[in-house]
Amino acid sequence: MIPHKLFAVLAAASLLTLVACSPQQPAPSASSGGVATVASPAVTQPTAAASAAATRVATAASAAATRVATAVSPAATQPTAAATIVFGDTISINGAGAVTTADGVKITAGGTYTLSGILKDGMVEVDAPGAVVDLILAGVTISNADGPAIYLARATDATVTLKTGTSNTVSDGGSSDLDAAIYARMPLTFRGDGNLQVNGNAHEGISSTMHITVEGGNIRVKALEDGINANNDGVSVITISGGYLLVETTVGDGIDSNGKIVITGGTVITHGSITDVNAGLDADSGVTITGGTVIATGSSMLNKPTAASTVKSLLVAFNGTQRAGTLVSIQAGSSAPILVFAPSLDFQRLLYASSQVAEGVTYTVSTGGTASGAPVDGLYPAGPVSGASQVGTVTTATIPAGGRPGGRP
Repeated sequence: MIPHKLFAVLAAASLLTLVACSPQQPAPSASSGGVATVASPAVTQPTAAASAAATRVATAASAAATRVATAVSPAATQPTAAATIVFGDTISINGAGAVTTADGVKITAGGTYTLSGILKDGMVEVDAPGAVVDLILAGVTISNADGPAIYLARATDATVTLKTGTSNTVSDGGSSDLDAAIYARMPLTFRGDGNLQVNGNAHEGISSTMHITVEGGNIRVKALEDGINANNDGVSVITISGGYLLVETTVGDGIDSNGKIVITGGTVITHGSITDVNAGLDADSGVTITGGTVIATGSSMLNKPTAASTVKSLLVAFNGTQRAGTLVSIQAGSSAPILVFAPSLDFQRLLYASSQVAEGVTYTVSTGGTASGAPVDGLYPAGPVSGASQVGTVTTATIPAGGRPGGRP
């Protein structure tokens, strides 16, 4: 079928060519009988000027047609591929778009690539300019002694899909300038229902020079520096809309954006180191929470979410540093606690955002004691806590002194 734009260009070109090539008819002359007569055309071939004009119109029409055809079929310039890559004593690639290298595997075309097996010391690199790449982690372990486990160098967008029922691990090492276990130079999205353990042994866990989006998956990040970092000043946005996310750091922020952090769903537990006054959530342009459940700990730089947040939150500022493993319980009056939690790092502040938090209610904060049930990542089932000591009260309107909203020291 000829696209409408192309048909219009060709039709116009044909009309102009016809007009340019038709000889001009002389004006009718009056006869003695008053009947107008038309003289036969003296010229039956187009003039040189008309011929040149027709050539120009035809050339322009041809160029326009080429542009329209190219616009209609952009996929022709964006090759896609698919391959299954299995790591082991040797690397097996079944499909197109990927090749083995001295460091592991390089992906050079857009498409979907399924990774499994164990790569003991190497890297998966994506170098596919202008393409969209989806890496499906289907039971893979990738370790690199000198750099990232996954390096997303060039692509329009990249997605890491965690295959349902699989466990995956990526770990970095060394002192590479590519300072994360997963390092991306483009927007990066995580989705799926599988498990992912990210070990930022040398630097950060997950880093992007643009945006990071978490839509799903059970993701656990342990990092020396920032756990998750998007570092384009004033531009980057970290969006969390689903899944389960646990972040722990040694000397960095838990989740750090040089722009915004937006949480619309999922469960987020993030611990920032109080070393160098870091926090579980740190965003230059603020943190907005409109869904999900969020628990964050850290130093005095941990602050309340923005006014645009629709999920209510409590920010507890403790007198002095609380040691890792200290049990914190929050409850309203004699009701069952809405939070029983033992942070895995030393902390000075704790933020809790949840649909369980109500505006206009005064909550009692206690530490210590014994909780019932078995904890998961420090979070205990809602239930009574015996032997705890009350340390203060808090409401949704409480704004502790110190620090600055969404800011850095």
